[in-house]
Amino acid sequence: MSAVEPYYERYWREGFWADNPYERWKLGHVTRVVERAPAGSRLLDVGCGDGRLTAELATLGARCVGVDVSKAAVARARARGVEALVADFDAGPLPAASGSFDVALCLDVLEHLFDPRRAITEIHRALAPRGRLLVAVPNGLNLFNRVAFLSGRPIDVMDKAHLSGEPFSEHVRFFSLAVLERFLADGGFLPVERLFFFPDRLTDARFRVGSWLARGVTGLRLQERAPAWFALAFLFVCERRG
Repeated sequence: MSAVEPYYERYWREGFWADNPYERWKLGHVTRVVERAPAGSRLLDVGCGDGRLTAELATLGARCVGVDVSKAAVARARARGVEALVADFDAGPLPAASGSFDVALCLDVLEHLFDPRRAITEIHRALAPRGRLLVAVPNGLNLFNRVAFLSGRPIDVMDKAHLSGEPFSEHVRFFSLAVLERFLADGGFLPVERLFFFPDRLTDARFRVGSWLARGVTGLRLQERAPAWFALAFLFVCERRG
């Protein structure tokens, strides 16, 4: 059992999921990509959680399988009708035959893993040649985090720990744009579409200037023009190579 397993058992027992602009943004783009996949495509949702997204994608005709480290999360996913399996992909192989999936999702998972290289290698193995991977990670070097770091405050604006007053981020790996590009290339994936997130407004009460700042960023499309600084998260659509 890896160190992450007991943590995420507690995480999902407490139902730690919240509807927010970021989740809706991801859903829109993931749905668009999956709708374009051939009918009957096999989809693997790595880190499916309680299966909300997996169940939604199954209605589009994809044959979906979800995996998660948390038994509580997998139980919730199964209750939604999702074919879900327990797997600690931070410490072992994915329960999938080589080349058996056409599409894989890995959305806001890699930053929670001690060994993300193992996970990306397993996803590469499970995907068919030229299969698609949709991967999302928060931008650990966004402007807010940089300012917080310089001021000595341990703030990670894209985690959930601050909602309960925790002093530490729940993320154990931090991705920048450059790190994500290199990580995917090393893992045998070629990005074919890059998407960058910033909300229309900031709901975090810690940032009193959030409303006008968010309008300024999105109005000027700074999250797309300078994503390394302004995007709060990255969503890449990638093609399996090799």
